[in-house]
Amino acid sequence: MKEQNRIALKEWAVVVKAMKEGKQILLLRKGGIAEEGAEFRVEHPEFFFYPTYTHQAKDHVRPPFLEDLEAAKETPEVWGKVRIDSYVVVEEVIEAEDLGRLRKLQEHHIWTPAYVEMRFHYRPENPLYVMLLRIYNLPEVFVLEETKEYRGCKSWVTLDQELPTIGAAPILSNDEFAMRAEAIRATLKGT
Repeated sequence: MKEQNRIALKEWAVVVKAMKEGKQILLLRKGGIAEEGAEFRVEHPEFFFYPTYTHQAKDHVRPPFLEDLEAAKETPEVWGKVRIDSYVVVEEVIEAEDLGRLRKLQEHHIWTPAYVEMRFHYRPENPLYVMLLRIYNLPEVFVLEETKEYRGCKSWVTLDQELPTIGAAPILSNDEFAMRAEAIRATLKGT
């Protein structure tokens, strides 16, 4: 883990909440990735979560997590401020080649089957990737001024300042993370 970083990934606040509570360790992504020399890589393998409240939709979250969605909507969002309290390390990226196998991951995330299918079929020329993420609680919460550069519909944001990650604590133990990551791998690879 880097000692300091300036990169943040915008993600629905309800998903960030699920990940910070250990309910989910994966993200689905098509954008925000780079291909150099025909090799897939995540643009930023370590980053802060930047919770967003736009585009969160009730019909994209499974019923057991609708209370979490409502709680995320009720979280006091201070206009012009960004609350950063978690750090993420990408442990592995797996191409989701089969929608049937992807559907079998339902117990590992909060999204509805319809939302997962929509993500799979969106821009079919680009593959969908499952990012296995290790989430860390930061020892302190950082509240930053939201600049115009942070706004808009984009995945990655470069923060105006570096934030420390020293003392960040993993949400899940090594054993728990390894067990859950292996279950996701086995499902996606059909083993």
